[in-house]
Amino acid sequence: MKLPILCLSLATALAAHAGTSEPVVETPAPIIPAETSEWSWRMAMYGWAQSLDGDVTVRGFEAPVDLKFSDLLEDLDMAFMGLVEVKHGRWGVLLDVNYADIGDTLDVAGSIDISLQQWLVNGYVTYDLVRDGANDLDVFAGARFNSMDLELDTVLGTFGDDKTWIDPVIGLRYQRSLSESFFFRAVGDIGGFGVSSDLTWQAFGGLGWRFSDSGNALIGYRALGTDYEDGAFEYDVTAHGPVLGVEFTF
Repeated sequence: MKLPILCLSLATALAAHAGTSEPVVETPAPIIPAETSEWSWRMAMYGWAQSLDGDVTVRGFEAPVDLKFSDLLEDLDMAFMGLVEVKHGRWGVLLDVNYADIGDTLDVAGSIDISLQQWLVNGYVTYDLVRDGANDLDVFAGARFNSMDLELDTVLGTFGDDKTWIDPVIGLRYQRSLSESFFFRAVGDIGGFGVSSDLTWQAFGGLGWRFSDSGNALIGYRALGTDYEDGAFEYDVTAHGPVLGVEFTF
């Protein structure tokens, strides 16, 4: 009777010893990849073949403005147009800079020579509302900076003035992929609200071509209106015309 009990005890001890002798395999901790940077850059250079339509008043002297791009091009001293956008996640900052130094003769009674030097700068904070791979919709808000030196040379004398003002602006930007290589883009904003200008607005629509992983070519039409008044100075003009540009993302 003692022998079976002894054998049973021995078997149990051996089984326990065999179980504790197996090496413990530790599961390695998962490797967490470094966080991917969400920063992106977009830089663009473009040409805007703009015409001017409206009315200007300088020191009380009023003149209608109807200037075509072909006329302005003959007396275009300098022009610069560029855009930079920086994004992180859904948020972004965009800076759009335009400068022009032009002069022409208005076809009105007595003929009036007009000279205009203008800085137009748009600065926005953007936020992505929709980004699903095919449709991108952003909302933005910021300011439009205007600085101009306007001079009218008439038979009655020369009337000149320079003005600088800033308008608040809000807007939307939409982009739709049409294929792997082509897309449609539209931008619209409105501002002023009586802060400086009574009204300022902008509209753009165009088609883009992705010619590389980081490069796009864009063609479209842009219009920008400004209705500003300060004492004896008034500028109620719409600039509009085709746009051709190239942009790169990083």
